[in-house]
Amino acid sequence: MRPVASRVAVDRIGCRASKPVTAVDTTGAGDTFNGVLAKCLASGDDTGAAVRAAATAVSLTVTRRPRPVRGA
Repeated sequence: MRPVASRVAVDRIGCRASKPVTAVDTTGAGDTFNGVLAKCLASGDDTGAAVRAAATAVSLTVTRRPRPVRGA
């Protein structure tokens, strides 16, 4: 049984596949998604637009190599 909150969100915005990408590093993908989603929703974007923007941001994030940490 799926959680009710997830079911409502999926029913409201639809379930769409994002553009396929080749992931190089998934570090920070969840943080990126949640941050962009929160920013968009706080700015008044509708849920569907916010989810699409967050998915787009994640697809860019995971295709980049991490920057080296200075002094490490």
